[in-house]
Amino acid sequence: MNVERLFAHFDRIAAAPDAIPRLRRFILDLAVRGKLVPQDPNDEPASELLKQITAEKARVAKAGKVRRQKTKSTKIPDTPFELPVQWEWAAIDDVFLYDAGIKREPRILDPKQWLLELEDIEKDTGRLLIRRRASERESKSTKSEFSAGDILYGKLRPYLNKVLVADEPGYSTTEIVAIRSYLPLCSKYCALALRRPDFVNYVTRLGQGTKMPRLRTEDAVIAPFPLPPLAEQHRIVAKVDELMALCDQLEKSLATGNETRARLIDSMLHEALEPNEPC
Repeated sequence: MNVERLFAHFDRIAAAPDAIPRLRRFILDLAVRGKLVPQDPNDEPASELLKQITAEKARVAKAGKVRRQKTKSTKIPDTPFELPVQWEWAAIDDVFLYDAGIKREPRILDPKQWLLELEDIEKDTGRLLIRRRASERESKSTKSEFSAGDILYGKLRPYLNKVLVADEPGYSTTEIVAIRSYLPLCSKYCALALRRPDFVNYVTRLGQGTKMPRLRTEDAVIAPFPLPPLAEQHRIVAKVDELMALCDQLEKSLATGNETRARLIDSMLHEALEPNEPC
């Protein structure tokens, strides 16, 4: 089903308790398949971007600026779907430094810095529910220090899909992994790509443990990551932001009547079909 048909028939599924989450997942799925915004042939292809990332990774590794990962292989498993010609599949380890956060003992934490816990992140949406400083929380365990722009990924019970972009430096529980790109990418695209449905299925299947499963580093670093051209990453994020905002309004409208919902569906359909201008 394409996005036009989904919105056109949304009333048929609107009564389902998971209607809006399903719509959000569908939007993410379209986004990472290259089906939400048009490709621009003038964009530098992701193959060139990946070459630059590979060179930078080699440079920082030679300089001893990154820790070696204890992994058997970074060869990605079978790719889950076909990408547009200007995109590339890459292993997470090919693009990012996984678990980039420096470990800090609680006694040396800066009390003014942000201290993030898993319960602060909303399931699936990646919204930050509350922001607290280190002085506001009692810390007895080691924390992970992250930088602004890092993608913060909850590896404990990864099916909860808790992923956000750090908008300022801070600390987190070690159950949240800082994922840092070797070259500047669109962090918001990277975060939404880690919330995409097929990746959630991947981490759910491989999570280790029964009651409190965790995603192992060796499974995380070989996970396939869909890499678009850099300019397209920004276009995708702009379109996703538009549609997710309309999902928020639609969610509220479900209790207000058919007329309001119909107007919002028309608006969503217009937004979905209106192409973004190339960057």
